Amino acid sequence: MSADFVTHSDLSSSLHEAHTRAFKLQRLLASTRFPASMSPLIAVRIGRVISVLSRQSYMTDEGLAEVEGLSNDLQVSVEAETHYGFVCDDCHTDGGVVTSHLTAAGEVLAHAKREVDRFIAAATDARAWQRAEGW
Repeated sequence: MSADFVTHSDLSSSLHEAHTRAFKLQRLLASTRFPASMSPLIAVRIGRVISVLSRQSYMTDEGLAEVEGLSNDLQVSVEAETHYGFVCDDCHTDGGVVTSHLTAAGEVLAHAKREVDRFIAAATDARAWQRAEGW
């Protein structure tokens, strides 16, 4: 056998990671006070993702697509909460440097997006093991 052989503990650990992250993400989304500047449509998407996570249907293509949609929506919201500025100085050939700063609302959204992305990675990993095992 090669060293790359998939063992049952690998499948179990990846499934455990996905389920643990799903539980934590559900709690985070339900308890976080999202900023009022966030689109109401994202609030609807958050409700649908919480429903997907509570039914444990996130291991299906449709469930994971819903979570990925939330990640995309949060990315747009984080970008909207990012302020950019141009600082002039003598150290750069173009005369300055562009800086960016997240607002407090942007920090909340960015934290939620990081956790959503971590869950997506764990669920994708668990599903990869399932495909390798022929489920």
